[in-house]
Amino acid sequence: MMNFPGVLSASEEVMSKLKLAQEYGFPIDGHAPGLVCDDAFHYAQAGISTDHECTTLEEARVKIAAGMKILIREGSAARDFAHLHPLISEFPDSIMFCSDDKRGCRITPIFNTFSINPQYRIHK
Repeated sequence: MMNFPGVLSASEEVMSKLKLAQEYGFPIDGHAPGLVCDDAFHYAQAGISTDHECTTLEEARVKIAAGMKILIREGSAARDFAHLHPLISEFPDSIMFCSDDKRGCRITPIFNTFSINPQYRIHK
């Protein structure tokens, strides 16, 4: 759900989309950069289960406390592993990795350039 302002304001259109997804048992992925405090809790309570936009430990910890899973992103658009890697040992059941890389059509360059593996070895 990219429209986090719509979730927080309980927009009728947004809430109907969330309800439909929940009725079908679909997971609802979040997209809420910088959302913390009560707003993060309201966002999670609406049924949002993940977020890949965290750039600080504080933001990620708040979202985890609200019940969300955090995807640590490492790609060409954002490289957040260096900031967020402590979460792996703090909340191992709440952390995943992702690359939302759209750079080119071939997957090999993504693995060679933006793999999580080298980052993990550095910060381990």
